[in-house]
Amino acid sequence: MSEKKFATVFALIIVLGMVIPAFAALSAPSVSSFEVKIPGESPVYSGDMPVIVRGLIHNMSFDMSSPIEGNITLRARYGTSSTASFNDTTEYEWSFDSATGKWADDLYGRYILPDECGVYGDIISFHVGLSTSAYVGEWNISLYVDGDLIYSTSVSVRDYVLGLAIQSVNTVFTVSPFSSESKRAEYHVRVENKGNIPLKLSVLFGEYQTLFTVTNISEPLHVGEKRDLYITLNSIPWSPRVVNITGTVHPAVPEYLVSPGTVSFATTADQTFNLRIEVVRQGYTLIRVGNIMIQYRESIAANYGDAVSVDMYLSSVNSSGNAQVEISADLLVIDSVRVNNESSSQELSLQLTNDTETHLQVVVTPEKASTTAYLNYDIRDTLTAERKVVRTEIVVGMAIVPDDRDGMVLLILISIVILFIISIIFITFIHFRKERQRKGAHASSKRNLRRRKM
Repeated sequence: MSEKKFATVFALIIVLGMVIPAFAALSAPSVSSFEVKIPGESPVYSGDMPVIVRGLIHNMSFDMSSPIEGNITLRARYGTSSTASFNDTTEYEWSFDSATGKWADDLYGRYILPDECGVYGDIISFHVGLSTSAYVGEWNISLYVDGDLIYSTSVSVRDYVLGLAIQSVNTVFTVSPFSSESKRAEYHVRVENKGNIPLKLSVLFGEYQTLFTVTNISEPLHVGEKRDLYITLNSIPWSPRVVNITGTVHPAVPEYLVSPGTVSFATTADQTFNLRIEVVRQGYTLIRVGNIMIQYRESIAANYGDAVSVDMYLSSVNSSGNAQVEISADLLVIDSVRVNNESSSQELSLQLTNDTETHLQVVVTPEKASTTAYLNYDIRDTLTAERKVVRTEIVVGMAIVPDDRDGMVLLILISIVILFIISIIFITFIHFRKERQRKGAHASSKRNLRRRKM
């Protein structure tokens, strides 16, 4: 080969050596964007670094410049840790085998959800996570295709924070005795996720769990989300009583655990609220004396001079009980006392049960107008000897004075009608009188005319 030909071949080899790598570099895939987030949540950043919460699965998504063909490897490493001795506190590796289509956790076999991973055109999606024992701090994330590094970045690994806040008021459900009712609470319970992981909520009512329905808890409570929970009571036929209940909003184990068998979360974020069920007739006050439940009216209005019925209902908290009742009155006349529609005296002994109400009815008449009268019940539980005086206040109105204005108006109207009739009669009389005089004068004129002609 001549020196000239050798120089030409050498020059071509040099040019090809420069061009081919350039073309290879141009054709190699690259990462155009990278995103890390808990599935269903928004990405979180610490400065410019994406945040990974240890213990939870994250979607690590790479948007590529071109579709990927080949084996893919994703590595996560804490700081400058050595690969010579690694564990799940410092080192992770996940891979995709393009020949078998298999996704795997190459080091530990458990920090991945293979069925959620995938290659979708230009997008590579790993559903992976770090153990709750992984070191907190800055980690390096590296992506390889067929063993070649094509992307590297830093992320901030943080510990999980369970933060549940609650706002509520004491909710009172009032239901009628011995009835089944469905009532929705007037006020809702507001919850807020102040932590950094989604929460699956449940609301617990202890032994009364079956009585309540809570809506708006089927979906996870997202990070930073505020939500109103609505509570409905489905009451059972209870005898009169007051039931105080503590409700607990419990943030269940988050949905996206890296490995349920090896990850546990503290449940110190439980929050409580108060409920009360009052089984009492509408408009009545419920009190307890020993084992006696008493429903009575605290205050009623009455007209002076009118009899008014005052009702009370009594029952026992046990299968049977006995109440001694003495009835007296201030500024009232007691007209009658009836028990379950049977006449009774003002001193009575009542046999009570917990499955019926005893109806005590007292009819009274106010003695004075424009005053406040009282009907008094001295009630004693013969079993416990507990005693209490219960009073119904009766606000008496002013004395009603007969109003003669309507009679006066009627009298005036009758007088006007009579005057009108008399006027008509008088006018008619005058008319007929004038008509008769006119006819008489006309006849007289005719007679005089006939006389002159004769």
